[in-house]
Amino acid sequence: MQHQLEAIFKKNPLWGKVYSILTQCQKKGYQSVIAGGAVRDGLLEKTPQDFDIATSAHPNQILSLFPYAKEVGKSFGVVWLPIGKGRGVEIATFRKDGVYLDGRHPSSVEFCQIEEDAQRRDFTINALYYDAHENKILDFVQGVEDLRNKIIRTVGTAEKRFGEDQLRILRAIRFAIVMGFSIEGQTLESMVQFTPQLKRISKERILDELNKTFKQGCFTETVKYLRQINFLKLIHPEWSSKDQNMWNIAVLEKPLYFWWSLLFAPIVFQNKDLLEELLKNSILCFSNENVSQIKRFFSFYFDICKKNIRVGKKLRLLDQKEGLVYMELTEHIQKYQGSALNFKPLVELYRSKAVEGQLPKPWLNGEDLIQKGIQQGPVFSTLLEKIYDDQLEGLIKSRKEALFQLDQYKNQDL
Repeated sequence: MQHQLEAIFKKNPLWGKVYSILTQCQKKGYQSVIAGGAVRDGLLEKTPQDFDIATSAHPNQILSLFPYAKEVGKSFGVVWLPIGKGRGVEIATFRKDGVYLDGRHPSSVEFCQIEEDAQRRDFTINALYYDAHENKILDFVQGVEDLRNKIIRTVGTAEKRFGEDQLRILRAIRFAIVMGFSIEGQTLESMVQFTPQLKRISKERILDELNKTFKQGCFTETVKYLRQINFLKLIHPEWSSKDQNMWNIAVLEKPLYFWWSLLFAPIVFQNKDLLEELLKNSILCFSNENVSQIKRFFSFYFDICKKNIRVGKKLRLLDQKEGLVYMELTEHIQKYQGSALNFKPLVELYRSKAVEGQLPKPWLNGEDLIQKGIQQGPVFSTLLEKIYDDQLEGLIKSRKEALFQLDQYKNQDL
């Protein structure tokens, strides 16, 4: 297994520069190895995207050896070494962490030997090292065995690891889902125990960690774990097991608002007013753009599902940038709502009328209404919408007929 690593690393064009850095450190007598995710991915026969170096050299020694390096966490023994085109290598001194006071970061660090450095890491599969010059894997925590067995297990006791950093709970879920691994029993039990303490973590960090799994198309599997560790009740206490069927979905690559809208749907359907609370006052912190996207979907959903609105208006609802994506999510939700609504004819009609993804332009505009002596006001938009709906529904066939129909409408009580 270890003999394949160098060949896999070489597939990344940066490996030559990384190997040169390791060599320079070794020549000065500093033990220097590849650490963490790159070793894990290499052993799984995946080409690493980035390389992290762990070394016995202290930050000042690294900075002396590489004058162009940047201090990014000197007090924690971390230096950033640029290697071209916005890319770089993180070089960290072997360390053991002090007490974690904020649920995320150690209050202090102490430089140490590589064996102790391994003991501070989160999961065994991330605590592996590779000595490139010896072509040797250094494994102090049985990480290679857990990789073979496809197991996510904490280094040391799970209580200590999650007590130090609660975000590791969501990282464990991400690793398990994306890699197709299972979470070891004691590790999972401790995740449940420490989930309430996720409230200590930055809302942005929590959202970012969950977004990483959703972007992989791992929504259903993620939600199963979130339910298992009681995370959903941290977002809103009214979530219950009855919601789970709606979350079974096979589609993969969708924008983030798709997944968050689907997750929130059961609660929003109970009470529309709760959407604002979920978006602004929960354990999550969404960007203004994401808030707008999620709100737009639910506005679309409640409008498109109304039974007493015209086909033309429904076509206009579809005629927006994300209209067909909204429709796909709506159809999925409706299936689990037990609804008899059938949107397939509507979608087919839209596709037949849309040209390059857009409905044809209206035959009439405001100028036409002004020329007909209609004063500007609320009636303007009402008339234009009625005429445009007639056009989309095929009730009028030309601009001439649209002008005739306008004469009929303007004399009605609108």
